[in-house]
Amino acid sequence: MTEELLIRLEEAGNRIPELMKRFANNEAICVRLIKKFPSDQNYEKYVSEIRVADCKNAEQSVHTLKGVASNLGLTKISDLTQKIVDELRGECDMTKINGWTTELESAYAETIDIISAYM
Repeated sequence: MTEELLIRLEEAGNRIPELMKRFANNEAICVRLIKKFPSDQNYEKYVSEIRVADCKNAEQSVHTLKGVASNLGLTKISDLTQKIVDELRGECDMTKINGWTTELESAYAETIDIISAYM
């Protein structure tokens, strides 16, 4: 069952082989860490902060989310959050940020749905 979770995440476009390599191909550790991802509060913090255009705090939350997602091989989330971080640190163009946030909402929901199916 744990292997199925990793397969589903990889099929969804995530870099699970990199995650496995990072943790010496220890599937149990990878799955244990991935299952903790839904409890991370940075996504919710980011969404609430960006809704009120709080660019400073949103940048901190989304940057932390990027790090967590990247370390777990969750490519869709880490790639989108990198774009958002770069824009928040630059011009803070809310049109671009809102577009990427919509994509992030979809990628996040898909990832959480996959993980939740194996909890």
